[in-house]
Amino acid sequence: MQICEHCHYSNREHVCFCARCGAPTKWDVNTGQLKPGIVLDQRYPIVRLISVGGMGAVYLALDQRLGNQEVVIKEMLDKKNPQERQQAIEWFEREASLLSRLQSNHIPRVSNHFSECNRHYLVMDFVKGTNLEQVLNQQQRQALQEEMVLNWALQLCDVLIYLHEYQPAVIFRDLKPANVMLQPDGQLKLIDFGIARHFQATQPGTILGTPGYAPLEQYQGLAEPRSDVYALGATLHELMTGRAPIPFNFPPIRTLNPRASVQMESAIAAAVGHLVQDRPSSVREFKELLETVNAKFSIAVDWAHPILDKDSNPLGQFRVKIRSADTIVQQPVQTHFCLLLDVSGSMRLNRDSVDVSQQKYWPLLQATEHLVTTLPDSDLLSIIVFAQASDQILAAELVQEIKHQPIGGAGGLIDRSRISQSPGSATNLAQALQTTWQLTQQMQRPNIVHRVLLLTDGQIHDLASCGPLFEQIEKSPLEVYAYGFGVDWHDEPLRSMLTNVRGGSFKPVSTSPTTSTFDIRNTFSRFAQTSQNIIATNPRLQVTFSPQVKPGDVFRYSPIARLLGNAVNSNNVFDTAFEAMEAGKEYSWCFEVRLQPAAPTTQTVGRITLTYEHQGRALKQQQTILVERSADAALTRRMDPEVDEVFTFLEFLRSDSPQKQLQSLMARRDIAVRKGYDEEHINALTNAIEVLQRGGRLEELPLKDQLWVRTDPRGITRATFH
Repeated sequence: MQICEHCHYSNREHVCFCARCGAPTKWDVNTGQLKPGIVLDQRYPIVRLISVGGMGAVYLALDQRLGNQEVVIKEMLDKKNPQERQQAIEWFEREASLLSRLQSNHIPRVSNHFSECNRHYLVMDFVKGTNLEQVLNQQQRQALQEEMVLNWALQLCDVLIYLHEYQPAVIFRDLKPANVMLQPDGQLKLIDFGIARHFQATQPGTILGTPGYAPLEQYQGLAEPRSDVYALGATLHELMTGRAPIPFNFPPIRTLNPRASVQMESAIAAAVGHLVQDRPSSVREFKELLETVNAKFSIAVDWAHPILDKDSNPLGQFRVKIRSADTIVQQPVQTHFCLLLDVSGSMRLNRDSVDVSQQKYWPLLQATEHLVTTLPDSDLLSIIVFAQASDQILAAELVQEIKHQPIGGAGGLIDRSRISQSPGSATNLAQALQTTWQLTQQMQRPNIVHRVLLLTDGQIHDLASCGPLFEQIEKSPLEVYAYGFGVDWHDEPLRSMLTNVRGGSFKPVSTSPTTSTFDIRNTFSRFAQTSQNIIATNPRLQVTFSPQVKPGDVFRYSPIARLLGNAVNSNNVFDTAFEAMEAGKEYSWCFEVRLQPAAPTTQTVGRITLTYEHQGRALKQQQTILVERSADAALTRRMDPEVDEVFTFLEFLRSDSPQKQLQSLMARRDIAVRKGYDEEHINALTNAIEVLQRGGRLEELPLKDQLWVRTDPRGITRATFH
């Protein structure tokens, strides 16, 4: 019998309401909660209340048919009017049946479902442990360790991937720390499914999820898989900072937790993108982002002005800098060095002159000798000399087999060649390029990098014939590096051809007799050793800009920077393949973007995707590009001097206006003097300024000064003579 607490009438067992007064018999009159000891479905005696929310309550109960095993019973209220009640019951039956079929280590098993007294119940496994909100509170809401949070994040990704890829897909809709249970063994389980979304909530807005964790589209009734991505990002943001989320407001994590990694901050920032299209396209893609937190490369985004005006259309300038996290390469990649050596008459100009600034051929032989003797024994070497014709001296031989042979100088392999002995009157590069192309194509295989070193004074007579060959090279993984000898090095023709080639760098080898920091020995010996530093092959960089962002110019920042112009395609994507990546080396690109007025204080500008191969595995890293927006003029005037210097150099590269070039040169000279750059560089900038101030053109400068003016001073190689 059930005694009514209100009128003390003795009712039959299991009735819902008192037959005399109509008061509920199973629930407390004041709280509306099930009374301990009440038996549901003639099987589940209630032990105690676990939690209560707008959709109902959660109870600990016993399953009398399974030896009083502890179970969790989730009660969902049905407040719908009679016309809607039947549809609600049908939804409940369908969803409960679906959940009972789910099988995952991160989801409590749904063992039964039933309706009783206009309330609906799910019976689930009882999960022992502490939910993540309680974990945070136990830590006085201090930021949790990143390694632990990352482990949890990957587990949550796995269960969301399972739910989203189930047929039909299940959208969780209410992911938050309170709904994630940490078990004693360190495994997580989701403990509260969004089945209640089909029923009328007792509190306004509950059907939309929990404020702070629910994205904008969920308030519009448009929940989709990326809505769970947002909620997961909000959850991780809270775990990494201890800060309870404020709706649509997620400051960069490192401003609240400086110990957090840039990669973790970026991944979570991507997940909480305000707009659906700003987020990773799926939980699987977000998991790939998280897996790169401990990746081989760090990706840094630095803005010339870190805070931009939020009410206007500011021009944003930022640099993307990629650097390897490792300094030691466990399994070096085999490298094939292919040397293209200019032995023409112009390289032998004034060979006997005491003025060493006119020497070219001798420094070329010296550079080759240092390179070959320093190459690792396991690398491969090819040597092709060219003048009016070309001659292949070596073809992909192991370095250890040829180190004992003299390469340069009298009696060496180069001087014994018929081309070196009779160079002819012209300098033709195309035949040597064709030979190089054929040689490298025959050796295309995984885990080998082909690096072509072109040593010349640039005075090439068949550049038109070289064009199609460079177009072929541009589409291949072949790397090309040009070293220029002599003060009259003609770099511009080769520069235009190599701009989009992997490597594609230009370095002058100064033959000035002045004292230098980097001489030929150091430079070419160091380059030879870089093959042992290769940590990734076939890298590709993609920068995908948000729809509201208008990209501008791009340039590759290297020893001699290359302006790429507006190299973003119609889909708002910048895409470039570049040379094999080395441990300890930086790779930089600089971008300009025009932004629209923006309400959020942190705006998503785009996403960086870096793909590469590492030890036989294809890997991908992604990072979100963020910028702060503010209406405070004092904040928007702040500047990063290092990044601003980079864009000062860009102004010179892209402008044909003498006035703008003059402004850029004057700013660069101020920087060079302040930082104590090479005196020759400062003098060249001064000479260029004087020429422009009197109305002249930079082409009037000596070729050496022109080269200095176009060059980042950090990339200069010098020749010294002993």
